[in-house]
Amino acid sequence: MKRVIYGETQEGIFNFKWLAVAVLILIVVVRAVSDGFTQEPQQAEPNAPTGEVKKDRAQTDTSDEAVKDQDDAKNEDGDKDEGDIKDEGDTKDEGDTKDEKDEDDGKKDEDDNSVHADEPNEAPPVAPPAAKPTTRSPAKPAALRAGFKRAAWDIGPEIYSFKYEEPPFLGFSGIKEEGIFYGLRFGFTFRDWVPASSKKSSSSKISSSDGGAMLRAEGRFAFGQVDYDGSLSDGTPYTIDNIDDFTFEGRLLLGADILLEDTLNTLYAGIGYRYLNDDSSFDPAGYERESNYLYVPLGYQFDSSHKAGWSLGFGAEFDLFLIGEQKSYLSKFGFNDVYNRQSSGYGYRASVRLQQKSKYTIFAIEPFYRYWDIDDSEVEYDPWGIGWIEPANETSEIGIQLIWIF
Repeated sequence: MKRVIYGETQEGIFNFKWLAVAVLILIVVVRAVSDGFTQEPQQAEPNAPTGEVKKDRAQTDTSDEAVKDQDDAKNEDGDKDEGDIKDEGDTKDEGDTKDEKDEDDGKKDEDDNSVHADEPNEAPPVAPPAAKPTTRSPAKPAALRAGFKRAAWDIGPEIYSFKYEEPPFLGFSGIKEEGIFYGLRFGFTFRDWVPASSKKSSSSKISSSDGGAMLRAEGRFAFGQVDYDGSLSDGTPYTIDNIDDFTFEGRLLLGADILLEDTLNTLYAGIGYRYLNDDSSFDPAGYERESNYLYVPLGYQFDSSHKAGWSLGFGAEFDLFLIGEQKSYLSKFGFNDVYNRQSSGYGYRASVRLQQKSKYTIFAIEPFYRYWDIDDSEVEYDPWGIGWIEPANETSEIGIQLIWIF
């Protein structure tokens, strides 16, 4: 805005300077012309007494001396009249010049006033601050208001099928557990590049932003019942139904948001912890087990549009397994409880999201798939020299989530 006003002010000063120069030139011209008029009577005055003398000669016959005396007398009168005429001319010229100068000064003040008076009328159109020109779409600020918040919470239910498998091992036929889990997911996301106020989201800073840092904390828990299909330690087939399971998972993610036209791309990494409790101790041949995973999630998320309305997105993640521990409560059978350490494995997950964005909230439907593949654990020996191992296993979870982001 300053640049625009400065341009108008300079134009007013420009006009005033030339007006002042024109007034000065006019004063000089008027003074020169007035001086010219004051000098013309001086050239005509010597003839005036002569005309009078000739008139006197035509009326009266006098002697040359009388005429000469008369001329001398009239010359003195002429000189006196000339001085009077000159004084009157000078007085009149000075008055006219002063009046003209006053008019010029008045015109100058009037022009100055007009210049300054015009400025308030011209200023309002340029009063709002002009945004810097950018190459980004003008719809981006509105989209930011609809799609993103600086701090956003999310919560929603999930339901999925659970399947756990161990391959045949040392003569055992292997085992399988399957069931349905019902859970709740929740999270908090912070984006440092999104304005805290919706009023600022339309500023040039956001409209020209290409993204920034993203910090997210999320968790979920779920309950379910699974059916066991396996064998006893002697190889006898055995089944257990309605085993209560409980799982919890917490993650802390740090990522980078990248805006490309209407799409949002997020790369992230973090740390995750997964806990699963499987308790079949109500059965004579069953016992309680606890599974603990510590891993590093490395993922990518894509959002096809952050404008208001329906849009699609997807996510893909690889989970780098760091360490795990399996605790088996075998004290029920007279043994010591066994802790098996796991050090090798991996996981991955993928999801597709259909979401509807409004100005203040986002509602999403997200089918997902989660998978773990963990290798054999280390062998642990009890005081009696018996070795215990947690066999390699695979876990698959296929389900759907309903998410409300606010």
